[in-house]
Amino acid sequence: MSNAYMKPIVGVLLAGGLARRMGGGDKPLRTLGGKPILDRVVDCVRPQVHQLILNANGDPARFDQYDLPVVPDVLDDNQGPLAGILTAMDWAAANLPECEYVVSFATDAPFLPSDLVARLMAPVLNGTAPMSCEIERIRCSASGRSRCAIPCAAPWSKTACAKSTPGPPTSASRMCRLRPTR
Repeated sequence: MSNAYMKPIVGVLLAGGLARRMGGGDKPLRTLGGKPILDRVVDCVRPQVHQLILNANGDPARFDQYDLPVVPDVLDDNQGPLAGILTAMDWAAANLPECEYVVSFATDAPFLPSDLVARLMAPVLNGTAPMSCEIERIRCSASGRSRCAIPCAAPWSKTACAKSTPGPPTSASRMCRLRPTR
């Protein structure tokens, strides 16, 4: 783990989407230069976090070669990347309670920097910025808007979405409280 932040950080690889714009299938398993995109992302991200999980829906066996916990969305109906981040927060609370931050990563971005987590966490931890993220414009099914900005790589405070949020556990009300750190 090359990150200087001493408390455990959970990294979540967001691979739960339907890839509608690409005709379906698993975007992270598509090859680039003879290597699956997910190989490139895992190789870059794994050393930057204490624990890495893969958020994906469907048959988890298709990701067996990565030796990662594969965690499906806690919300039904493929509600987008925020559902994956919420899932990671729930996983971290249950499996690594001392973790304060979950850092999300898009799995269709093959060229992430090897110091991305440190760069994202630095302004948050030193108080110079309330949040830090890389932004991608995507369809946001939870909001109903056709396009909105969702951080594709960002640190998320585990306290951003408490399980005590009113509403049923599968309610999008929990997801709507999610915001990047602070």
